Amino acid sequence: MAKAKYDENFKKSLVALYRRGKTKHSICQEFSVPNSTFGKWVKKFNNDDNIESNEILNILQAQELKKQRVLLEEELSILTEAIAVFENHSSND
Repeated sequence: MAKAKYDENFKKSLVALYRRGKTKHSICQEFSVPNSTFGKWVKKFNNDDNIESNEILNILQAQELKKQRVLLEEELSILTEAIAVFENHSSND
């Protein structure tokens, strides 16, 4: 499996979230980042204060939109299957 590539601002934003009190576990789980990888980012960027609140907010919003897209794609797939079942059932009557 290929290693995921993460943008430096993304890394810094997650470290900033950690510095503001969010747990490592919740960050890793929510953003699908391996714990060991995140630990390296914390060591590298923990003293970096250049990340702005707007950047953090943008990262969080983008992540939420990705989650919503996945859910909508799943719903679309289920509805498509349901339509096919009903069309099959109607044509058999």
